[in-house]
Amino acid sequence: MDIPLLSILDCADIPEIGGTVILAVGVTIALVSYLLLAFVSFFESEFFSLNSNEIAEIKISDDKRFERLKQLSENPIKTLGGVICTRYTLIVIALMTTTLLLWHFLDKTILHIAVKWIIGVAAISILFTLFAEYLPQKMAGKQSQKFLCKSAQIVRFFGFLLTPFTKLLMLKSGIVERRLESRTQHSAAIEDISESLNRSDG
Repeated sequence: MDIPLLSILDCADIPEIGGTVILAVGVTIALVSYLLLAFVSFFESEFFSLNSNEIAEIKISDDKRFERLKQLSENPIKTLGGVICTRYTLIVIALMTTTLLLWHFLDKTILHIAVKWIIGVAAISILFTLFAEYLPQKMAGKQSQKFLCKSAQIVRFFGFLLTPFTKLLMLKSGIVERRLESRTQHSAAIEDISESLNRSDG
């Protein structure tokens, strides 16, 4: 009689173990999504802020680290389309997993539904501010070139995976062209200011 009883007890632990594994997977997916979002946000900010001289230096460089950047700079519209698709895909994944995780943890509490909702919105807002705004700004420091090369690999990989969506985005709307134009104008303005300051110093 002991063996069947032990078997029943072991089987009873399976749902709990399965729930723990699912929870761990959910947390991992959320963290990876937020980290990738930080790299992609950094790439969008830094890559499309490069001036013509910096892009020329990358293209003529023999450094193997710049290979991805060279490939991405050949078609900036396609690159930006891939960045947009990748960014919003990661946002959706991060938002969904975070919402499910918060619901899992808060559902077991005795808090009022309004309080749970406020906590959830606050937590999601903090996470997106941290990973989509704060970390990309911190990455744009002394090692910005290193992070730019790493983020280029991520953008290239996801851009390839999301090629159908990128083509659809470029075909059905002018979002990519308008955003690229605004980025280019911003970069050109900074370049003009820099040249003016150099002339005044000379």
